[in-house]
Amino acid sequence: MLVAACFLLGQAGAPHLQRAYAQWFPEPKFYLADNSSYFVEGRPRIVVFGTEDCPWCKKLRVHLLEKGIEFDDRRVDSSEQALVEFNRLEGQAVPLTLVGSRRIQGYEPEVIAAAVDALKQELVPSRRLASQGE
Repeated sequence: MLVAACFLLGQAGAPHLQRAYAQWFPEPKFYLADNSSYFVEGRPRIVVFGTEDCPWCKKLRVHLLEKGIEFDDRRVDSSEQALVEFNRLEGQAVPLTLVGSRRIQGYEPEVIAAAVDALKQELVPSRRLASQGE
C-alpha cells in the first residue's frame, strides 16, 4: 500500500518537479568552445550550420542579413564537408551558429547579437594595439 501511494505521488508530482528544475537550472544559451579552426587568418568569424528547408535556419539567415552581419553559411543537407564538420562539433540540431568562441544551438537572435557585440569588443582592443605598434 505504501509503495503504491509513493508511486502515485511520484507520478502526480513529476511534471511539477520537471518544470521547477527547468526554471532553477535553465539550459545555457551558448557554450564556449575552441572554434579557432573556423577563423580566417587568425580572426574569428561567424559560421551558421543549417539546412535549406529548416524554417529557423531561413529566419536566422534573413535576420543576420538584415543586421548586416557577414556569416559563412554551411548547408549540412547539400555539403558533405559541412555535414562532417557539423558532426565533429556534435551538433544536435540546426541552426548551429559559431560566433568567435561561442557555440549557439537553435534560433536565438538575442544571444547571437550579444555574441557578435562581445566579439566586436574583443577585436577592438587588438586593433588599437596593432595601430599603436606601427
